[in-house]
Amino acid sequence: MQSNIYTDKVKDSSGVIKINTGELGEQLVEEHFKNAQRSDNWFDSEKDGTIKEKTYEVKTLRINNRDQGFWIESSQYTKLDNVDILYFVKIPESEDEGATIYECINHKDPDVYENFVIGKFKQMRCYFIDNCELIVNIKDERTDTIYKNSIKMSKWNRFNKNTGMSSEPNARSNK
Repeated sequence: MQSNIYTDKVKDSSGVIKINTGELGEQLVEEHFKNAQRSDNWFDSEKDGTIKEKTYEVKTLRINNRDQGFWIESSQYTKLDNVDILYFVKIPESEDEGATIYECINHKDPDVYENFVIGKFKQMRCYFIDNCELIVNIKDERTDTIYKNSIKMSKWNRFNKNTGMSSEPNARSNK
């Protein structure tokens, strides 16, 4: 399970800037949708923003190659279950790929995701990419940062240290 809150510290002329991977994903969604407005409160426990009258949440995650889905920890269930729109920003697998925004269709329907447990206690959900609609792929300096941050936070040696390329097979398991 990989978090979407990796913060990288980058120095510029004014000092140190923190770059948060989830923040970058939220920026991409807000800029793509004409009427999107992000919440003023980064720690808003209800939503990341609104589009017209609808609330939305953005999760910037690497896809789990085995399941071909996005894994979410149980601490996020209430938030996801109470927004109108759920977006996933798929972290690129290479610098050339760019980040892809998906909308999870009918995300509140239990048939769209699968609950599972990691270890003895950690409750999780997998939202399958098959239940998501590809909205757009964006390639810019922010998506390069998302990619580089993801390599740094990878826990499972997913990347070949020499090339940075993903070393996981790209096949869905039979459940």
